[in-house]
Amino acid sequence: HARILTLIPIVFYPLFVHIPAMAYLGIWFLLQLGSGIQAFGQAAGEAGGIAWWAHVGGFLAGLVLVKVLLPPEAEQLPGPARHFLYPVPPARGHWR
Repeated sequence: HARILTLIPIVFYPLFVHIPAMAYLGIWFLLQLGSGIQAFGQAAGEAGGIAWWAHVGGFLAGLVLVKVLLPPEAEQLPGPARHFLYPVPPARGHWR
């Protein structure tokens, strides 16, 4: 349910929109994949497409590793997903 504030430049008009984080990840992945595919057409000495493919591979490896390393009970706990790995300390004094 996380949302990301995104800048979309339209000529000289900056447009700020909130988009779902999952949509941003999908767009980012497709941009990396497209750039990697486009790098196949470059000459051997030009800026390499290795970095694009490293991003794609790292993203896919992260998806697999999350499923493998995530504790099975983590998905069953109630509350926000960010609190399942560590307890939230109680509030103390005036600090937030």
